[in-house]
Amino acid sequence: MIEEILGAIVSLFLGDLTSKVGWAVITMLFGVIVIIRPIVDLNGKELDKSYIPYLIGSGLIIISIYLFYSWLKKRKTTNKS
Repeated sequence: MIEEILGAIVSLFLGDLTSKVGWAVITMLFGVIVIIRPIVDLNGKELDKSYIPYLIGSGLIIISIYLFYSWLKKRKTTNKS
């Protein structure tokens, strides 16, 4: 299982996103970036964030968790067969 996750991370950096794990990693990464990244104006001043970046970032992280969960669920059912 860890081998598949590491393989998805490596293929993410090499440009292949064909698995659910790859999509989960990229959505988790984007979600964390949206939450952590400050918003600055053209003069370089940091602006206060509204709730929208937190909502988008949280949504991406929830999608990522769902993709991991569905991948694990499918993996368990295929191993039982």
